[in-house]
Amino acid sequence: MILPHASIIFILSLMKLSGCDVTTSCQMRLLLGLPPCGPIKTPINTTYQFCNIPHPYLDDVKETMTCELLKKYNPTCNSNFSIAYSNAPPYIYKDANGNAHGMLINVLREILITRCCLSCNDLHILPEKEYTNKLINQFNKSTRDDIVAPIYSNSIATYRLPYTGLLKLTKISIIGEKSELSSENLMAHLIESVIFTWPLLLVALTLAICAGSVIWLLDTWVNKGQFPRRFPNGPFEGFWWAFVSMTTVGYGDRTPSSPAARIFAVLWILIGITIFNMYTAGLTSALSDQMMKKVTYDMHGKQIGVLTNVPNINQTIRTHYASPKGFDTLSKMKDALLNDNINGLAMESPMAKWFLSHYKEELNEKYDVLLTLEEEADSSIGISTFEERITKMVETFTSRTHAYQVTGLDDHLTIDSEDNYEETTPAFTPTHISFILTVVLALVISILVIILGHFINQYHQEKRKTLKAKECNLEMNGNNADDSISH
Repeated sequence: MILPHASIIFILSLMKLSGCDVTTSCQMRLLLGLPPCGPIKTPINTTYQFCNIPHPYLDDVKETMTCELLKKYNPTCNSNFSIAYSNAPPYIYKDANGNAHGMLINVLREILITRCCLSCNDLHILPEKEYTNKLINQFNKSTRDDIVAPIYSNSIATYRLPYTGLLKLTKISIIGEKSELSSENLMAHLIESVIFTWPLLLVALTLAICAGSVIWLLDTWVNKGQFPRRFPNGPFEGFWWAFVSMTTVGYGDRTPSSPAARIFAVLWILIGITIFNMYTAGLTSALSDQMMKKVTYDMHGKQIGVLTNVPNINQTIRTHYASPKGFDTLSKMKDALLNDNINGLAMESPMAKWFLSHYKEELNEKYDVLLTLEEEADSSIGISTFEERITKMVETFTSRTHAYQVTGLDDHLTIDSEDNYEETTPAFTPTHISFILTVVLALVISILVIILGHFINQYHQEKRKTLKAKECNLEMNGNNADDSISH
């Protein structure tokens, strides 16, 4: 029975500390699921445990497992893996120094080298080949390479080659020349953005009401000229002060004077500015999103540039009644777009991001993604290999790691299990608990503060009436005494 990763690491460490030679130990072979002793055999289904080891455990495994022993159990790691590639940024492409980079290179290095072979070998990237030639060479054993990449899942059926998908493609981006919006459209977008961000606006207003009520309660007893004691005049003046302070306008027509009110004012200014900045940031983001959504791009009857080796995009373009025009490279597509030979470009969303970033100066910010389409069918990008062991290594890794998280367009890559990711809802949206709690608590506190202030004011008024009545009685008693003396 093959032990879990943590148990393997623990026992390897004990063996190392006790002086056991893990390179020849029979126990070591049992941990790997091999026969106890005797000639080394390497059945395919028992030699790829290290492809499953989570990243935090890799350093511990490398300290106890030597490359010599690993290569005995997994002979595939004896030599470097040769990769034949064609230029397809951001999946695989050459940098200014002629070195190959990209998402697929990072994924393959993570799976085959870092995980499965524990960095005991490396990738050997061959000179760039044309897309069709690299596939045709695989049919000849003498010219066959270990791995061919990148391969589109929709085109592999044409060549009848084995295929292993690595990155799923879900969206197609249409790049075209940006159109300017009229002032009427901008105003409409602004109004829609304000409506869209109403939760944040409501939070800001309710907190301002709450802060205004508190500042009125704290300062009205010593500063009733600016914060009257009567309702609703007093709380409204407090709300006015809180709103002006929150928006950093600061007219200065209302200023707290008591020490307690000023201490609270400092706290509110810090909180209020933060809340209002969140609202303005949300408004700006919503306005940008609204403007992007309202830019309509009709492909009907237009000629759209596509890469010739991506048949799924050709099919999608035709379903939108546009005419695809094939190009061998992205550079030729870019030149055709700038020379107005085509009306737009269609490519996968990761490639579109790379394209706009790489050709930013030449495009001069005149072009952007105008439309995003869903893939018509399941599509992915991956590799082709006749090496059964390489296929098994990738499958063993992906059987545990169900999803890729690719950050950036080239050098930075993190891969983890989808179990580590939780779908989150942004705060201060109508469905988020923080929004409901904030609004309800702010309103409840405001009501309680106003009621408390009202009762305190009533108490003072009654007290003043009682004192005034006593003074009147004393005065009347004094007058009566004077009258009796005079008589």
